[in-house]
Amino acid sequence: MSSGHGNEHSKHPSTKKYVIIAIILFVITAIEFLIILPESMQGSALAFGPLVLLSIAKFYIVIMFYMHLKFDNPLLTKIFYGGLALGTVVGIALIGLYAGLTGTPREYAEARAVPYEGYYAEKTNDSSAYAQSLIPTPAPMTESSNAADASTGSGDAAAGEAVFSGTLGCVGCHTMEDLPGAVGVLGPNLSQIGTVAGTRSALSAEEYIKESIDAPTAYVVEGYAPVMPELRSSMSDEEYEDLVAYLVSKK
Repeated sequence: MSSGHGNEHSKHPSTKKYVIIAIILFVITAIEFLIILPESMQGSALAFGPLVLLSIAKFYIVIMFYMHLKFDNPLLTKIFYGGLALGTVVGIALIGLYAGLTGTPREYAEARAVPYEGYYAEKTNDSSAYAQSLIPTPAPMTESSNAADASTGSGDAAAGEAVFSGTLGCVGCHTMEDLPGAVGVLGPNLSQIGTVAGTRSALSAEEYIKESIDAPTAYVVEGYAPVMPELRSSMSDEEYEDLVAYLVSKK
């Protein structure tokens, strides 16, 4: 028995080899960082292939050596290869699916859509006057939208924050800079949605936000796929009003 244990132990890498493997993993990670360091490479198709291959290589090394799969039954290694291949194919398929969903905004929203750049100009530390000059003049408001602006609504913004960060999962897709954990990038940044919403169409900010919840594909922000699900049926009327009040308050 002791002899068998000794032979089995001798198959495993020495401490020196583990250190070398750790250095290799560090080098691979450094290469990944260098690939995405240029802003032009971030999110580009050119960086996708190398990053996938490097990620697979790191995963393989960790599983084979640090989790000792290389020294276990060969059947387990084959199962690992199968799972790795399946996971890679599914991941690539999902990325391709989302990349292909460009969406077509309804004619009403498309005709009235205007670019909003003031928020980003402020973030680059430009002068406030320059930042304000980039904010487009809202389209003429109709009588109904003026009435909507005059109404403060019946929702509770504080309670709406709990709805936003709760079971609806909004924080997983959207960024809200003053809300811990709200760092999603699948959907637009909502940190100033109470201001931005009023500049995207002839609708008031409150009307636009309600429409975005009631019919998420009615207006699709350029650069984002129309993947937001219909959430109105998942909320009570009170939760709905609270969520709208919270979003309107984000100036």
